[in-house]
Amino acid sequence: MINRGAPVRARTEFPFIMPARQAVRGGPPVSRGPVPAPPAPRARGMRAVSVWGVTKNSMQQRSVTTISRAPSPTEGRTAVALHPAAGRMEQFDRVKAFCMWCVIWGHLIQYMRSDDAFADPAFCLIYSFHMPLFLCLAGWFSAKALQLPFPSFLLQQARRLLLPVATWCVLLIVPLALCRTPFRWEHYAHALLWEYWFLRALFLCFVGTWAVVRLPQQWMRAGAALFLLLLTYRYYFSFAFAFFLTGFYMRPHARSLFRSHLVRTTVLSGILFGLLLVGWDGSCTVYLTPGVTWKNLLAEPQAAPGRLLVEIYRYATGLSGSLFVMGLAHSLFLRGRVAAVLQWMGRYTLGAYIMHIAFVLYTLPWLFTADALPRPLANWLLLPVAAFLLQLLLALLQQRMERSRIVGFLLFGRQLKTPQARGERGKMRNARIKTGRSFCFCGPWRAKEERRP
Repeated sequence: MINRGAPVRARTEFPFIMPARQAVRGGPPVSRGPVPAPPAPRARGMRAVSVWGVTKNSMQQRSVTTISRAPSPTEGRTAVALHPAAGRMEQFDRVKAFCMWCVIWGHLIQYMRSDDAFADPAFCLIYSFHMPLFLCLAGWFSAKALQLPFPSFLLQQARRLLLPVATWCVLLIVPLALCRTPFRWEHYAHALLWEYWFLRALFLCFVGTWAVVRLPQQWMRAGAALFLLLLTYRYYFSFAFAFFLTGFYMRPHARSLFRSHLVRTTVLSGILFGLLLVGWDGSCTVYLTPGVTWKNLLAEPQAAPGRLLVEIYRYATGLSGSLFVMGLAHSLFLRGRVAAVLQWMGRYTLGAYIMHIAFVLYTLPWLFTADALPRPLANWLLLPVAAFLLQLLLALLQQRMERSRIVGFLLFGRQLKTPQARGERGKMRNARIKTGRSFCFCGPWRAKEERRP
């Protein structure tokens, strides 16, 4: 029964719901009240920005808030529509936690055993999709940062990505000097220039995408993206930039991929990923077979077709695996303590990635190895459990270390907050506790309501 006295929302408020005057199949048009007046014309020089929110359980979308503001000088030249998300999506936090667990697991297989890791089935399975998935997620959530002017954007990304790399690379010299007794400059040069290559490549991907999306024409953006893809393979930039751009351009189609056609996306990507894994081995990884760049294209043109085929195969495998994992994350509605722990661990993936390098690469191999254990038992059972426990420990360690503003700024690239801002943050946290919506590392909990006498 239709309530004619209920207020009618404007069509622009819920763009994914049918219009109010939608004709019922086989009957006359149904009216839900008076048709709202058309919106007043905005002043010249103003722009409407749609900001998407997320409900408390982060599974449903809220209404769209239309804000009118004047565009910045650089924002007006943006040629691609950017869609920043206002809320935090719990399923993506769980995906990030799963990816970080795969990274630590793969590094334990590689550095805790003396045999060839690229010939191990578990290692090859992990390295077929985990870095492409991380890069797709980074491009997925890059729209808000890409809207900033270039000076502010560059400073923000340098603080978030390059400052922790510089700090931890200097700190890695200490375990290098203690563990590797023969003094060799190559060890220190590798630690300073190549460690944490993922964060360095991510910074270059942000800068390249910021430049690409601001070109006015589509053919210009395609040409600039192709030029950057073939520019260099240092820090595996070509590999990283392809998946970063894929995640960025995938974001506007999120509703079609993971809501309207969720089952189809998950099943088809899973089938394709399984078929592509049949021919996958360690030689297909980015570490053993580099892709095509302008340099090797001019130096060895006869090897370019083979490298191009390997790169296409690697891209298809990584993309299908990424879509399959993201589809599973949207399909499986995890609840309870396990889902809360995974969501909490997904918020501290930066610290887990940074700190596990010092543990796995420079500390644990000199203390003990897993060579004495059977290979299937160690790689498929013991090392995955050890990776999960190590990730949990590192996430808890980062949470404790970020209580200091200076430590969080230098080691993890957190923004320095004034005491006034910290006080406001504490008030908001106390308000969430009183309303029963709070969170700790052991899971969500509800505080007891204060009873008034």
